[in-house]
Amino acid sequence: MGSAGTEIGQNEGSLRTELTIPNILGRGESISLQGSYSSTRANDLQLKFWKPFYHTRFRENRPEMSFSVFRQTDRYDISSFQTTNLGYLVDFSAHTMLGLDLTHSLQYENSIRDLGLLNKSVPFAIREHCGPKLASLLRYSLIYDNRDGSVFPTRGILLKSVNEYCGLGGNIAYTSSTAHGEVNVPLFAGLVAQFCGRVGVMKETKKTTMLPINNMFYCGGPLTLRGFKYGGAGPVIDGTPIGAQTFWCTGAHLWTPLPFAGVFKGLASHFRMHFFYNMGNSNSFSTDNMRSAYGMGIAVKLAERARIELNYCVPVRRQSTDKVLNGFQFGIGYEFV
Repeated sequence: MGSAGTEIGQNEGSLRTELTIPNILGRGESISLQGSYSSTRANDLQLKFWKPFYHTRFRENRPEMSFSVFRQTDRYDISSFQTTNLGYLVDFSAHTMLGLDLTHSLQYENSIRDLGLLNKSVPFAIREHCGPKLASLLRYSLIYDNRDGSVFPTRGILLKSVNEYCGLGGNIAYTSSTAHGEVNVPLFAGLVAQFCGRVGVMKETKKTTMLPINNMFYCGGPLTLRGFKYGGAGPVIDGTPIGAQTFWCTGAHLWTPLPFAGVFKGLASHFRMHFFYNMGNSNSFSTDNMRSAYGMGIAVKLAERARIELNYCVPVRRQSTDKVLNGFQFGIGYEFV
């Protein structure tokens, strides 16, 4: 079967086409060819084979294995470079239910990463990363999610961690860990208090010669630190953001239904208003010289998967090199802070 449509990434929308052949071996195995195009950041082409093991005695754990061959292009316009990754990925995922329903994913990725420049006036600190490099890495992710909704939850907790070790081969070596948390507390009259946080750390290993710039953390933007441009709240060289080895950001929100929501009923359930306050910093876990912003906005739900935000932002604390956005800011994605 085939399909075409749109999909939502982190702060981007893209056109997607997919051709899938289901149940090719009679036990749920499937193969798909998927392509997506975005004019802003990422383009992707992927051939994937996956097999569930629901017919085994471990069916309650919903084990599943997949093998993918991919070619992906990512643009980092704020830093004037793009990367093209060509490689393969092996993934095994399962659930454990020992008191908590946890989702585990263990991946092995082997890829050639080619970094190129988008213009001629790029600082040398970015130019020295140019050219193809081979990456061989293990990635483990763990998710706990008991929220009553993924877009506009009214109660529940989301905890997510992703850990990478790169250096099993090739000429790229690093360790990287990120964690994301979200707590939702119902109040009264449809009001919901939400508290979010995200932290990331990237470190060198004994094999590291130079940390890859495309794996650095870019703090700022509607998904992490509202009131700042994407990657605009971090270190810069010659006015160009270069990413950070560590970052943290937090957000406090008060979500409320739209006025007169009872009149529009079903339609109004796709909209929410929120008041927010964001804080964060790069290359430092202290609150000294941190960035912060507050504001309010309206959000629209997209098919129980993602949401669109239009916020009016007021930066409060900033650094002289930051790229701020005082006023309206548009965001689209599925994981906000």
